[in-house]
Amino acid sequence: MTGQSADAVVNLERRDWRMAIALGAAFIVLTLTTVFVATACGSFHDDAIYLSTAKSLAEGRGYHQINLPGSPAQTKYPVLYPLLLAVIWKVWPRFPENLWLMQGLTVCLGGLATTLMYAYLVRFRYASRQLAFAATAIAVTTPLLLFVNSRLLSEMPFAVLLAAALWRVELAVRSPANWRSQVLTGVIVGLPYLCRSAGIVLPVAALLVLAIRRRPLTATIAGIAIAVGPWLYWSLTALGQWQQDNLVGYYTDYVGSWSVVASEPGRFIGWNLVYLPISTFGTSLLGLLMGTKWLFGWRLATILLLLGTATWLLILWRALQVRLLAVFLASYGALLLLWPWPPARFILPILPFLLTFAGESLGRPIRRALPTLHPWVFRILVILILGSNLVVDFKMGSVVRETQYPFAGVPDSTVEWRSYESVFSWLRANTLPSDRIASALDGMVFLYTGRQSFRPFRHYPERLFYLAEGPKSGTAGEVWSALTGNRAKFLVVLPIPGFEAELSFAELVAELRRTWPDRFVPRYVGRDPRFMVFEVR
Repeated sequence: MTGQSADAVVNLERRDWRMAIALGAAFIVLTLTTVFVATACGSFHDDAIYLSTAKSLAEGRGYHQINLPGSPAQTKYPVLYPLLLAVIWKVWPRFPENLWLMQGLTVCLGGLATTLMYAYLVRFRYASRQLAFAATAIAVTTPLLLFVNSRLLSEMPFAVLLAAALWRVELAVRSPANWRSQVLTGVIVGLPYLCRSAGIVLPVAALLVLAIRRRPLTATIAGIAIAVGPWLYWSLTALGQWQQDNLVGYYTDYVGSWSVVASEPGRFIGWNLVYLPISTFGTSLLGLLMGTKWLFGWRLATILLLLGTATWLLILWRALQVRLLAVFLASYGALLLLWPWPPARFILPILPFLLTFAGESLGRPIRRALPTLHPWVFRILVILILGSNLVVDFKMGSVVRETQYPFAGVPDSTVEWRSYESVFSWLRANTLPSDRIASALDGMVFLYTGRQSFRPFRHYPERLFYLAEGPKSGTAGEVWSALTGNRAKFLVVLPIPGFEAELSFAELVAELRRTWPDRFVPRYVGRDPRFMVFEVR
């Protein structure tokens, strides 16, 4: 359990590796049998950006966002995952036929991450075998994690690198090493940052623990600098673009986007202090929450808030005991409090770790209240969570298979992939390769038509998620300026399931048509009337 000595380890037995591999295999199989479809790259927006930059790398055009007008340098998303996709694109450059292979690789990386995380928890005594199994199994059945594992997103590659880096630092803490090994440790610690920007906190946590344990730091810092330095410099070249042009800055200036936090820190930190603990439990209890909503009603959020807060307090306590995983999680959580975006998605790569601490924080009061029955209560609770999650997983999977569209949950209303394909077929047949297209799913439009595309609405996370006043996606005038400024020839309107901006953007399009009716000429209306193409004059 987490109360063991900081230097205590368990020699992993054959049964441990069998269990770790079984959990990883279960994650792969469950993903493939529920939510996996090799269609709709770009439905989550980021996945199309990763693949567009991978295509740019594979074609020798540098690390650029060739999907956007002007093909700006990619300075927002780190290069490691697109570089991996670029290798596949180079070998098999036929899109969308190659999509299943790239998604399949990501699914396998999710299985590897699951295997490593379970083994890490047991090896370094962060949990008993029973608790590690329960936490990892619940993570494996989490609907949103299954969705992420099935798409071209960087969460699971990041999880693999994170588990490997934590393992390496745990060994460095326990045994002295020569300077070459220390440099290698630093490089490995820096790799998660090259996959996801949130990985920047791992070098900080690792150096802090190594310093407290009086391990030499110079060579490790050098290794971190070798890994992190070039990308950090490259990303900072776009600093200020968010303020100069919100549309361009959204795609290029990650650091600059944090300026919205500086303008109202109390609003962002205050809401994230609520969002983070709720997401800690709520993300993985979707099935159980749906089943008990009638019983608890509005109190569900309060219950999740209390349980999540207890989990993070336990993490902070373990961090004060200088346990590496807890120090990292505390640092990661602090970063998410400052992140100008709700943290639910960002906890997915660390979900087995979080659920381990969640299980311990929940297990303590159960053990005190039911000293003899608590093992059975724990098992029954885990079975209920797993069973209810699986019900949601397969229900979600049936919708995905029927529509061939990847939903991140069980949708209130569905949409069929063939409706998108019809729009893209029309665009390929009725537009020029040089035409620029405005669309909410701009990356998807580029991948399936070859036409450069961009989002025409402004990005206000404080309005979308943090209850700041003002139109959630800007004004019709701002959209009109974006369309004319980027010389958009067509405006494509289609559903964007799962995005908070869907309704607000639809309202903007309606206002544009009322204000400038002669400027927006309908050219295509699908069998599903939510799919429309307008010529912009």
